[in-house]
Amino acid sequence: MDHLSWRWAFYVNIPLGVAVVLVAIAALPTIKAGGHPKIDYAGIALIALAATGLTLVTSWGGTEYPWSSPTILWMAAGSVVLLVAFVFVEQRAAEPMLPMRLFRSRVFTVSGILSFVVGFAMLGGITYLPTYLQYVRRAAATGNSGVGESFAAPPSNSYDELRKLVSTVVAKSEEHPGLAVLRRSGVDLPLEQAWLLGRVYRAAADDGVATLDEITEMTEVPGGIFAPTARALVEAGHLAAHDDGYRFTGLGADVFTQLVRAWRRWLLDQLEDWHEPDQREFAEALDSFTDELIETGRRLSRV
Repeated sequence: MDHLSWRWAFYVNIPLGVAVVLVAIAALPTIKAGGHPKIDYAGIALIALAATGLTLVTSWGGTEYPWSSPTILWMAAGSVVLLVAFVFVEQRAAEPMLPMRLFRSRVFTVSGILSFVVGFAMLGGITYLPTYLQYVRRAAATGNSGVGESFAAPPSNSYDELRKLVSTVVAKSEEHPGLAVLRRSGVDLPLEQAWLLGRVYRAAADDGVATLDEITEMTEVPGGIFAPTARALVEAGHLAAHDDGYRFTGLGADVFTQLVRAWRRWLLDQLEDWHEPDQREFAEALDSFTDELIETGRRLSRV
C-alpha cells in the first residue's frame, strides 16, 4: 500500500483464489441432487435491494446528502419496506434462502446477534483504522516511515509518490518547514507573505490569475484575512493586482524561484541518511519537479 495503489489489496488475492478453485474442481466430489431445486429468486432480489439501500444510506448520509434530506429518508424507508417484504416472502417460499423458523431457536438468534456485533466491530476496524492511521496519523501501511536510516526510499518515478513522500518528510520534521525554507532562501519576506506567494502560485497555475476566493477554497479560511498580506506583496512588487485577481510579476517569479530551490535543498538535507542510489533517484525526481515549478512561476509572470 505504501508503494502501490489500493487496488493491490485485492489483486494479491487473485492467485490464491485461482489455486482454491483448481483444488476444489479436482478434490470435491460430485453430488447428484434428487430433484430440481426451487431457487428463491424473490428473496434474493429483495434482500439484495434492501442491503444496497441501507449501504447507500449509511455511506451517503451526512456526506453526499444531509441526513434529513428526502433522498436519504426515502431510501431508508424503502430499505425497511424491502426488509419487511423479504420476511413476508421467506415465510411463503418453498425453499427460502433464510428460513424464518430458524429464529425460533434461541441459540440461532443469540448467535446471529453476536455475529453481527463482532462482524460490525471487526470489519469496521479493518476497513477504517488503516485509512485513519495512514491519512490522519501519517503512518505507513507496512510500518515503514519511508524515511530514515536503513530504509530504502519509496519509488520516485511519479509526482504522486513524490508528493506523498514530501508530506511524510514535512510531517516528521522537528523544525517548522516554512521557517527553515525561508531562512535558506535568503528571501527578505515575512513567513506569511512567502506562504501566500505559494498559494497564489497554486491558484494561478491554470489560468495565470489567482483570486482570494480560490485561496479561500483551498485553505477554508475567509479571503479577507489574506487581503492585507496580498496588498503588501503588491506594494513590494511581487504581485500585480488586476480586476480579475492577482498575477505574478518578474520579481515575484524570481522570489518564488529562490523559495523553490531552498525547499529542494531542505528536503534533501532531511534525507541525508538514505542510501546513495535511492537519494540520487529522489533528487532526480525532485529536480524535475522543482524545474517544473520554477518554469511555471516564470510563465505566470509573463501572462
